[in-house]
Amino acid sequence: MFCYNCGKELPDGSVFCSYCGTKISAGSFNAKSGFKKSAEGIGKSATSAMNAFTKNITGEETGTPVEIRFRDVFSGVFKKHTQKEADELFICGTSLTTPDVKDISKEWPKPWLFFRIFIYLMIASVLLAFIVFNMGNYLAVPGLMFVSSMIGPAAVAVFFFETNSPRNISIFYVIKVFVIGGLMSLIVTLVIGNYVYQSFNLIGAFGIGLVEELGKAIVTALFINRINADDKKYYILNGLLIGSAVGAGFAVFETAGYVFATFLESMQVDMGWFSYSFDFEQSMVNMMVIIILRGITSIGTHAVWTAISGAALCVASNKETIAIKSFTSVPFLGAFIVPITLHALWDWEFGGVMKLLILCILPWFVAFIYINRGIKEINTEMNQATE
Repeated sequence: MFCYNCGKELPDGSVFCSYCGTKISAGSFNAKSGFKKSAEGIGKSATSAMNAFTKNITGEETGTPVEIRFRDVFSGVFKKHTQKEADELFICGTSLTTPDVKDISKEWPKPWLFFRIFIYLMIASVLLAFIVFNMGNYLAVPGLMFVSSMIGPAAVAVFFFETNSPRNISIFYVIKVFVIGGLMSLIVTLVIGNYVYQSFNLIGAFGIGLVEELGKAIVTALFINRINADDKKYYILNGLLIGSAVGAGFAVFETAGYVFATFLESMQVDMGWFSYSFDFEQSMVNMMVIIILRGITSIGTHAVWTAISGAALCVASNKETIAIKSFTSVPFLGAFIVPITLHALWDWEFGGVMKLLILCILPWFVAFIYINRGIKEINTEMNQATE
């Protein structure tokens, strides 16, 4: 509890504030300054806890301030932007358009295109659903399955592409990681999954989380090392981007598979008499439920989880080639438990929609910590380059 007058933290059950002497009761509450000072006390405690958490997962000292600037980051979303701005964003990352270290922006990134991508894919999915349900054209069903599966993952990958301040990774490389990395992570996950217990109870859910997150992390490491092989350098922000692209590709292929499997659930085939029945309308309803549940809520699942793993690998390897020792280091393991736990809670059969919404938000706090750490890394290199 906190004093309503001075905002200092007090032991629970205190009658008087040991700092300013204020009686802790409803009658002594100062409406003018109480809220502000109490909030300041709560804010200091929250900052202290966040700094301790940051030290555990990134290795930074507890005293280092954590600046999670949600307002600044999203300030460009609803501003007007030109086609030229989008073009300039997508031509970065080539040998001719990658800025020198001293020319990289020191400010928090202000992405905006990711939100446009999210809206465009939402509109496309709605139009495809309209074609199927209202116009009766079933040829649009495959398109609806795949486009709707991309809504969240593609938007998240573009978000981390925009926040990649070094501008040293091209959109072509991101697409390659998205497609090839997504497929590779599926294959690696299937191979590892043969040796780990998986089910939807609590223990089995942790098995699923471990298998899938480890598979995606391994593939992420391979693609980060490719950056290192080409440029002999990579940044924490690069790890966030590559990880998000691998996770986004994984999410799209997995979600499309779930949507298709749900679509087929109402199909019944009796092999003895080769009878066949198919409730198309019920299949479409079931499919739309999965689309809404997985396509949209994926803004806080695989892509963000793997982005965290990618950033943690960059911190653990300290710009060296990512190897087995990187996966067993404290900086990586301290962060890797986050996506595993969130993944397990997501798959564990308890709770409802509210659980999913909360789990969509939590990984972003960790991702923003790494964005903050990545910007500090860039600023340090810029200062060294100008000395």
